[in-house]
Amino acid sequence: MGGEYPSGYEYNFWGGNPSITAHVVNTWKGSPITFSGFEMGQNVTSGLRLINQGPRDDPVKAAYVYYGYATPRPSFDPLTVLYAMEGLGDLFEFGVEYGYNHVEQDGSNKWVYDKGVSGQQRFFETQGV
Repeated sequence: MGGEYPSGYEYNFWGGNPSITAHVVNTWKGSPITFSGFEMGQNVTSGLRLINQGPRDDPVKAAYVYYGYATPRPSFDPLTVLYAMEGLGDLFEFGVEYGYNHVEQDGSNKWVYDKGVSGQQRFFETQGV
């Protein structure tokens, strides 16, 4: 979960020590990796139904009320966890088939289209969430 696509400057890549993020992303040779970008989580919100209809003593409802000022929140974390648990399913699809994510030392990133590179997936898009 990080970056903005096709390019951007997002906190999860520049916050803390962006040079470490750049090193890990730019030298990744392990298993396939999927990037969930800022734009996806920002466009889907969570919590409204729970805030309005949830049990009074629900701790998650309390978090939305106190942390989110009783308004729905962007779904960066919930969507990423849902994808990690369920995979693509009927809700998600990959945004691109080829290429790789390149992160600069300042934490900015861009997706580089390259038909010779696979194993990285640029953000997934929601379908009817």
